[in-house]
Amino acid sequence: MRVIGLIVVCFIIFFIVSCASDYKRAPHGGPEDRVSPRVISSSIAHNSLNIPSDVTLSINFSKFIDRNSGRNAIHISPRSAARRARILWYDRSVKIFFRDLGKDRTVVISIGSSLKDLRGNSLLEPYTLSFSTGESIDRKSITGKIHGAISKIEPVKIDHTRLRVNLYDVSSDEKIDFSRVEPEYSSGVSKNYEFTLKNLSGGVYQIIVFNDLNNDSRPQFDSEMISHTEKPIDLVNNDSLSYGFTLGWNHDRSPVIENVSFPGRNIVKITFNEEIRRESGKVDSVLINDAATNFTEYFTEKNTKTIYLKIGNELKNGDRTEIFLGDIKDVFGNKIEDQLKKKSDYVTGDFKKNPFDLTKRLPQRISFDRTLFIHTNRFINDSLQAVLMSLADSVYSNLIPFDAAEPFLQKYDLSEKQILPGDYELHLKWSEEEPVRYRLKIDETEGSGHISGELTGIENKKYILIFKNVANNENFAISSKRGPYTKELRPGKYVCAAFERLEDSDVFRYDIYGSRSVQNVVFFPDTVLVRRNWESTDVDFNFNIHREL
Repeated sequence: MRVIGLIVVCFIIFFIVSCASDYKRAPHGGPEDRVSPRVISSSIAHNSLNIPSDVTLSINFSKFIDRNSGRNAIHISPRSAARRARILWYDRSVKIFFRDLGKDRTVVISIGSSLKDLRGNSLLEPYTLSFSTGESIDRKSITGKIHGAISKIEPVKIDHTRLRVNLYDVSSDEKIDFSRVEPEYSSGVSKNYEFTLKNLSGGVYQIIVFNDLNNDSRPQFDSEMISHTEKPIDLVNNDSLSYGFTLGWNHDRSPVIENVSFPGRNIVKITFNEEIRRESGKVDSVLINDAATNFTEYFTEKNTKTIYLKIGNELKNGDRTEIFLGDIKDVFGNKIEDQLKKKSDYVTGDFKKNPFDLTKRLPQRISFDRTLFIHTNRFINDSLQAVLMSLADSVYSNLIPFDAAEPFLQKYDLSEKQILPGDYELHLKWSEEEPVRYRLKIDETEGSGHISGELTGIENKKYILIFKNVANNENFAISSKRGPYTKELRPGKYVCAAFERLEDSDVFRYDIYGSRSVQNVVFFPDTVLVRRNWESTDVDFNFNIHREL
């Protein structure tokens, strides 16, 4: 009986513990929970005065909170107040214990949109609560909006819950490492990419907006997109300021060779750690077993991290290669360091020739005014034969390729042969090997349209215009100066932007450590519909208005 009683007691305890540990779970079944948590109350009203310097306040939420997200979502300003605070998270609330805040001090508590409930729903809007231990409260403020982000020449979408706005005190001449020091004030942004920093004290500040990928509330200049004001912010002579920001890269590292390999008996593949500029003359010389050899350089269509060399010698396992580079620059203009321009390697690899094949799937259908791209495992495709056979009447048409400029790609202009719409069989043949056959449907012409407008700015400045197809993410960029412009594009909806071109770099970037030069950018407010045989006019970009509003 004693054993049976012990078993019953253990079962009851297990049942109680199971219920207790499961009380926060949502019911199974039903619609998915997509309701955002929100702040429903706080123990101290916003902008309260004469709060004791030893005070405990609580903020209550409408839903159970993921405490891990809360630890990085909350920020207490200024730094001196944060040092005197202890934060404890509970299921549906957070408590903050302040000690010895001192007299006449304004404290700002901000909770960003990165705060999530147990279902992963983010806080609907950033929350701010301010109070003062004296009879007055600081009233300075900064508002702003993040207009977007541009990675080199491509507009990219960034999750608003990842964005952070930090404000640093730069009133002294002391140099600040922004990636290490705590900000004086901090805030998240709303789902409309807007932010407000309220109840600030007077001073001189540097504002930095960044995509907080590692969720540490500090900007990482090597790996996170950032933006900032060109000059420090004066909140001594101004009470309220407003800014607009576009995020870009701060990149000042020199490129280095990451790897050298030998994919063919006379092919050398040089891979860098980042994209480099595609001008010719990147390699000065190549030695094989201390003897110079002639070579030709090739780039691939997309991957500008790689240079291919077709050399005059046939390589053997064990051969020693020495590669001497020229003044290679990455896309941001950073030059390779002199001591890294030489790379020595020994040849290793299997030079067995694989059967001819495609390395990228062909489209099942294509309009006859488009270019057909054929990616193969052959280094040079000038021996590739491409023939279209009409399935309707068995008529053959030999396709005429463009000049072979890329090692693994061949391009064919279908409109040049006046190919009619219909069903075809594409025959691809390399040398004496058996042809490879693919079914291909050719449609009516897709046509093209135009985007045109006016670029207003400083006469002697250069600009880059960007047009990104929303549907297929194709990105187009053209250099321009002040005045009218026009661009022919395939039909579709496009995101349009323009930015100032600094130096000789066709990329959008920020640099807060170096020259402190900040590129200006203008986004067109709406997507632009490009229709066949139509011109979308008045897509204007005005650089006469400074980015600081």
